[in-house]
Amino acid sequence: MTSSSEEMKFHSLFWMEFEASTISVIIFSEGYASSKCCLIELLIILECKNSYGQIVIPVFYRVDPTDVKKQIGTFGDLFSKLQLQGEPDKMQSNLYLKLAAATENTFSVSYAWPESKLIEEIANEVLERLDDTFQIENKDLVGVELSIKEIESLLSTTLTAVCKLGIWGIGRIGKRTIASAIFNKTSRHFDSSYFAQNVGEAEENDRLIS
Repeated sequence: MTSSSEEMKFHSLFWMEFEASTISVIIFSEGYASSKCCLIELLIILECKNSYGQIVIPVFYRVDPTDVKKQIGTFGDLFSKLQLQGEPDKMQSNLYLKLAAATENTFSVSYAWPESKLIEEIANEVLERLDDTFQIENKDLVGVELSIKEIESLLSTTLTAVCKLGIWGIGRIGKRTIASAIFNKTSRHFDSSYFAQNVGEAEENDRLIS
């Protein structure tokens, strides 16, 4: 297998992974523009954003967003060197346009931040964006979204006491869908969480241990 075909296979695998993702995080660092692989991945991510509405969070780690958008400063110098190495004109023109687009809705990182804080802030940002794009599993169930909002109003993630809330009703009215939705939207506020599915079935088969 030639290096060219290996590279094509490598990028096709990346494309499938990015295509299946709801959200992508691009971390622009000082040496980002020196990596051909990073720049090609960037093109794939932004194509997924345009084609499938994928959420993209650009993180600027010790690099000025303006330098990335306008290809100036250290970032611009590295980008120009890559240009001199004979990269295709199409790739270069696409990157010029898409680097500018990638600086929208930016998430800039303070130089004083330790890496642990950076990771925590990025994780929180991702979870918040995912909350905003949450979709009900079965939109055909009438009143599910209203029920979720009502239950959310009863819950408070700031409470220190144990809180119990029951969802009661006949079968196939969306109880599991509601419970799953509430879990997905609130679990990130806790150190650990677990969603126990098919409890009734487990109880019938004597597999439920109290």
